[in-house]
Amino acid sequence: MKPQLVDRTNRLNRTLSEKLHSFPYFFKVWHYHPEIELVLIKKSSGVIFLGNDMERFEPGDVFLFGSNVPHMLLNDQRYFKEGSKLKAESLVIHFDKALMESDILKLPEASELGSFFEDAKGAIKFDSSLKSVVEKRITAMFKMGNFEKIIAMLQLLMVLGKDKGYSVINAAEGTANSNQTDTNHNMDQVYDYIYCNFKENIELDKLADIACMNKSSFCRYFKKMNSKTISRFVNELRVGYACQLLQENQYSISMICYESGFNNISNFNRQFRNIMNISPSDYIKKFNQGKSSLSD
Repeated sequence: MKPQLVDRTNRLNRTLSEKLHSFPYFFKVWHYHPEIELVLIKKSSGVIFLGNDMERFEPGDVFLFGSNVPHMLLNDQRYFKEGSKLKAESLVIHFDKALMESDILKLPEASELGSFFEDAKGAIKFDSSLKSVVEKRITAMFKMGNFEKIIAMLQLLMVLGKDKGYSVINAAEGTANSNQTDTNHNMDQVYDYIYCNFKENIELDKLADIACMNKSSFCRYFKKMNSKTISRFVNELRVGYACQLLQENQYSISMICYESGFNNISNFNRQFRNIMNISPSDYIKKFNQGKSSLSD
């Protein structure tokens, strides 16, 4: 499944738009768009899939997704339960990448932000200490005129660019519109299909068809490109998602096994230990011990 293009340019005819999203859960749509996206998670938790990476999100987290970087927000399972009264809320700004490329940001006074502008072509998670200032500035934009919003956004970018604690989640090479051969384009669609369906039974025949290769050629090419087999790649993705659910501490290990895409508990335990070098139960203990030491 190819990521869906969401283009707001013609509809809004604006360089920048701000929104408050409030839903029972975020929509499970693997997508990308030309606009850069800044998002502050107000309520809800889950996992963000970004290009070839994944990152857990919690209330107060601030992310920036570069132009055309495929992404999807997947809420924790409890948000999809019948009768759930949980809410997924976020403050979101979409802005044209031309704003990041404006001449004013090329002035000597902005030179200290050079690495930030390069990193922002991919995806970034900012330090949680910025939550209050980002929320305050975005909220203020709702009452501003259009040109005032541009000035305010430039000021916010300066604040974000000076954050010493931000981390790059996904590099710019993962963007959906990068120059690529037909083979690489087909492989991007393979990855997209895996990310959207990793909880289900993924057939090798289906992946080979998407890649327009026979099975043996596809397996050789995939291993050459990723230095691992397709089964290892899928299992690492499933185990990574299982780790996020284990950290949430809301479900039993057996429930997490099936929710992560494994069809039996013994295989789940075996693959988890093979990839993490620890059992799921010991992983929970180690994680909780780490949280306790931080709170002491």
